[in-house]
Amino acid sequence: MELKLVDSGSRAGIQGVNVDLYLEGIQLVSNARTNSEGGVVFANADRVKPYSIVASGHPSYVMKIVSGIQSQLLNANPIVIELEKLTPTNSGEVAVKVTELGAGNVKQAEVFLYNKLLAVPIVRGLTADDGSASFPGLPAGTYSAMASKGLTQGRSAEGTLAAGSRLELAVQLVLMEGGLKARVKDAQGNGVQAAKVEYYNLLDNRKVGEAITDVTGLTPEVKLKINVVPYLAVSKTGFYTKRTAETELTPNVTKTVDVTLSREQAMGPCSPGQALCANGQCANSCGPGRRGRPKAQSLRPIWQSVRVRWQPCW
Repeated sequence: MELKLVDSGSRAGIQGVNVDLYLEGIQLVSNARTNSEGGVVFANADRVKPYSIVASGHPSYVMKIVSGIQSQLLNANPIVIELEKLTPTNSGEVAVKVTELGAGNVKQAEVFLYNKLLAVPIVRGLTADDGSASFPGLPAGTYSAMASKGLTQGRSAEGTLAAGSRLELAVQLVLMEGGLKARVKDAQGNGVQAAKVEYYNLLDNRKVGEAITDVTGLTPEVKLKINVVPYLAVSKTGFYTKRTAETELTPNVTKTVDVTLSREQAMGPCSPGQALCANGQCANSCGPGRRGRPKAQSLRPIWQSVRVRWQPCW
């Protein structure tokens, strides 16, 4: 794909413009600066899928976003992109203010500025000591900002920038989140439906979430703050409850914890309070002439003696 960036008035090529190339408006493929004739070439472009470009970085011209560009055949004429000379009336400025709850202004936070025409940031920068970052020379449009520092991040509301104006966007940083799912199976590898999965913080054993498995044994995603160290307690009638080891969360990443449940083992053939009669059947009491023994209700330490005595049941 060959592009030529020219002045909208003189039609002369513009050197030193930074051009970012995005596939279908979401994936950054390449970037380059225009040469002395305003030209730039991107090799191996897809012939079918559309591209978008962001032309920016020249102090004398307004940033431009162009979507729906198709690559050309070999030896075709370059695609001409016109840029407007920067004036106080044909461009605007976005000012972003970054704060953290209880901590005030945040310096050296990374700021990403978005235009509604693209799903990716069009420009980025760092905040100054007062928590501000400014982006001049922008075309009119709808903008939002995202900022991050360390384990915190935040996003502003959208705002509309008019030509010749200044738009202010506020971002408050909060702790990032990580996601957890649980995949619950039995010993044969079959998904366990309707298992209850409880999420606890290892630091204080406080319950921080709960989910139920679907027919495949998978839970929905549970979002947790990145400073939580979660472990899972998984329960289901007919199975032993299972507690997992702790899992380390990763910001903006969903992890899946695999859990295998074991079925409960019966302690005897009779229900609590019933006796096993001589005929092999369980009953609250054995009939006249039949002998039986009560079902053991609990296990005893091995050092205790255990005696079983046959006696008439009535």
